[in-house]
Amino acid sequence: MAVIELPRLCDRAAALALKGDLADTTGSEALPVDAGNVERMGMAMLQVLLAAQRNEPGIVLTERSAEFDRALAVSGLTETFNTGAAA
Repeated sequence: MAVIELPRLCDRAAALALKGDLADTTGSEALPVDAGNVERMGMAMLQVLLAAQRNEPGIVLTERSAEFDRALAVSGLTETFNTGAAA
């Protein structure tokens, strides 16, 4: 299964692109997402990731940058994305 790699700048444009990519994926296993290179995380991207996490089969984070973790903490979503995520 291919891993979706989030860009360094996760702004609205990146969120719209990811939403399209997620709509094109199918399968019975959680989709791997690499957030290891994220330097800036916007709310639009968090919303897209949250929607993907809540829909079956969900997503699993393979890597997470410190900025990604900070954005999760600020938004109160840390626990939502902890399952299966690399720390």
